[in-house]
Amino acid sequence: MSEIIPDKWTKIKLGKLIEHFQNGYAFTSSRYKNEGIPIISIVNISLDGNFKFDTTKENKWSREELTFLEKYKVVNGDLIIAMTDVTPTMEILGRGAIVNRNEVMLLNQRVGLIKTKQDVIKRYLSYLFNSNSWRNYCKTSAGLGAQANLGTKEILNANILVPPLPEQKKIVSILTSVDDVIEKTQSQIN
Repeated sequence: MSEIIPDKWTKIKLGKLIEHFQNGYAFTSSRYKNEGIPIISIVNISLDGNFKFDTTKENKWSREELTFLEKYKVVNGDLIIAMTDVTPTMEILGRGAIVNRNEVMLLNQRVGLIKTKQDVIKRYLSYLFNSNSWRNYCKTSAGLGAQANLGTKEILNANILVPPLPEQKKIVSILTSVDDVIEKTQSQIN
């Protein structure tokens, strides 16, 4: 069975679209603070591919260490990806989200930070990371044990389909509109 690729779409290794990939830092829970810089972990990526942050449950790190931890800094608009999953069904593994919080945060271990090149839209990759084909790739590529782990190599070597930028923009626009309708409907239900 041959794979049909739409006209002008490209099959490319994800790593060729990424300018920088950063694994998170292994924070020591005994050094968490009551005040400081919030730490992003896997629990901040929801099953629907959104960034969620519960301020009542956030862990924080000393602001004095920000200079030392500069490469783990995450800001509003950054793309993150879950690299570990402890559930039997691996429902969070490989999911991505766009950070939507207007403050500097730090990246915890087993969460990846993706800085993209100009030829791909972060929001497009976020939607791709929550697609069935990507999820299947992650599940079959993960190292298994007590938890499923997706390594940097597996992420960067993944072959993905990428449309030209105008089509990426259309796809993102349509899917964002659908997400907005779902969110408004859920709000009305609540």
